[in-house]
Amino acid sequence: MPSPAEGGYWLLLRLHHALLDGESAVALIRLLLDGPSPAVAKSRRRPNRSNPRRVLESHLGSGLAIPLPTGHRAQPGHAWSPIDADRFRAARQALPGHTATTTETVMAAAAGALRSCFGDPAGRSLRHTRSRGQVFTYIPVSLRTADTMDELGNITSTVRVPLPLHTDTPAARLMACRGLVDAFGPRALAVPELLARLVSLLGPRAMDAVLARAGGPPFVAVGCTALPWGRAQLTLGGHPLSRVVAFPVVQPAGGCAFVLSGYADTSAIAVTTHRLPGDARDLADAFAHEIDLLAALGAA
Repeated sequence: MPSPAEGGYWLLLRLHHALLDGESAVALIRLLLDGPSPAVAKSRRRPNRSNPRRVLESHLGSGLAIPLPTGHRAQPGHAWSPIDADRFRAARQALPGHTATTTETVMAAAAGALRSCFGDPAGRSLRHTRSRGQVFTYIPVSLRTADTMDELGNITSTVRVPLPLHTDTPAARLMACRGLVDAFGPRALAVPELLARLVSLLGPRAMDAVLARAGGPPFVAVGCTALPWGRAQLTLGGHPLSRVVAFPVVQPAGGCAFVLSGYADTSAIAVTTHRLPGDARDLADAFAHEIDLLAALGAA
């Protein structure tokens, strides 16, 4: 698609999540484009043990939807904003003596964007948040090993963790996200697939009912994903690829999802909503602002 403002064109690819997870999509698109072979990726070492409280909260914690104004019909929306790669790296340094992971930083910025745009559905205090429920997000976690890094398909699990919408400052939100995903060891990450297999034995109606509950508000209102595309420059027919924007799937009514794509020396946040017109644009801009606030702390 021509893009005069960018001085080139957009290459639009649509991939079905039933066939490919995020890492598979990255691998497939790299095969379609020209560029140096990526460095051999290493599987991330994960903790051997889980945090029982976090695992129970993941499956049983009371979730909150982000309310939609009454009398308005939800509709899909998409928006994206560029994120300065150097500022994102600085944002990860916002906590003294600690470098946050990319996923933790995305979660914290998403929480800040949601709070800025919609407030906190549970009220401001932590006590009220826990008693009334929390806004949860799904985080994909790769299950790839050194032997399966190049395989295409869905080789991931997901964890459901709370977003800190109750906190007032960007640094507090980043601190609240610290270690949430690492609270899930190998056994905990195997639970979603095991449950899916058990439910599938009950037939398609049971599977549809479980997916309807597990896939939408209030059980989970947000999705957060970080996709690393590598630092090597890619080309198509001699034309350099300047940016990658990866939009997540449309969520159930009331939901939204964030995907951060880091490619070469660029980053972009893409937001998909199933809410009111303009919500996606507001969230993308608010996310970028949250990164700026964290980066100012990291650079201080």
